[in-house]
Amino acid sequence: MTRTAGLDLAEIAASTRLLPQRSQEMLRTLRRRVPFDAAWMALAEPMGSSYTCAASTDTDHRTLEYLSGPGMARDIEVTGTDRARPPLSVSDLPYPAADLPTWADCLIPAGLNEAPAVALYDRGGRHVGSLALLYGSGEPPSPVGRGLLRQ
Repeated sequence: MTRTAGLDLAEIAASTRLLPQRSQEMLRTLRRRVPFDAAWMALAEPMGSSYTCAASTDTDHRTLEYLSGPGMARDIEVTGTDRARPPLSVSDLPYPAADLPTWADCLIPAGLNEAPAVALYDRGGRHVGSLALLYGSGEPPSPVGRGLLRQ
């Protein structure tokens, strides 16, 4: 019997390892199941004005700095990816990605064109962070990939 990705991720999240180690392991586990070009997992600042990177994969320093700033926090709020909902990709939006400063100023110039993203919650249902899988291809994520992020 094969283990489900959700079980693997839940086990990692519940482990006693330090947050950076658990976060990095989650990205490694996700990548084995849903290949991506880069990824960003971050914790929401309590006042909601920025995010702190918990883990990333193949994301350059400039991009990480931008994603941790107030522009990204604003774009997360505008697109609703800070709320409980299915994974949202830039290709799902009713307007061009370039209308969002994070895409126009950072991600598109970095060669990234798609990014399914989900909000992260604690056991009590409080929004604590975000996860985005980043792709150079403009192709929307597969239903399988979206399903895994939804778990």
